[in-house]
Amino acid sequence: MNGAIVFKQAVIAFSRIIQETLEREKLGPDEVSWIVPHQANERILKAVSKRVGIPYDKFVVTIGKYGNTSAASVSMALGWAAEEGIFEQGDKIIFCSVGAGFTFAGGVLVW
Repeated sequence: MNGAIVFKQAVIAFSRIIQETLEREKLGPDEVSWIVPHQANERILKAVSKRVGIPYDKFVVTIGKYGNTSAASVSMALGWAAEEGIFEQGDKIIFCSVGAGFTFAGGVLVW
């Protein structure tokens, strides 16, 4: 794999997922409480934050705690954040994931 190409494509895919979710749900970036992304790489997530205009401190990041846990990373990050009491009633949370073969998906949940 060419790491630079993977990085670039992951940033583009994550950003597109978030932007499409915002458009579909008629939300502005300032209306998002949290982003719960696939925990692949912190550099990718920081680049996505800049690209979509949502502060990085709104990203639930558990890479340092659990590493890249592949398909389980979104649900593990959500569980960790819920246990820590991070979410409040009414929070709008965007989930996004990019996987092998550059598959991707996203959605929104109101807590």
